[in-house]
Amino acid sequence: MMRKKLARDYYQRANYRTQALSFFYEVGDYADVVRMCQEIIELLIKACLIIKGINYGKTHDPGGQVAENSEPIL
Repeated sequence: MMRKKLARDYYQRANYRTQALSFFYEVGDYADVVRMCQEIIELLIKACLIIKGINYGKTHDPGGQVAENSEPIL
């Protein structure tokens, strides 16, 4: 149950950042657009890993865990 709640929280955070992207894009702050896109991808990957019960450790690049556990995630 706690995993679902945490994954839902990560998904919601990603959603908020997605909504904020248009503001940064409109004002021409492209560096923040790129940074926020990276954060969104990180949050969504972590949400998927949490749902699948895969421990990704304390990292800002959980992509390695996706590669190691690609069958359960897909």
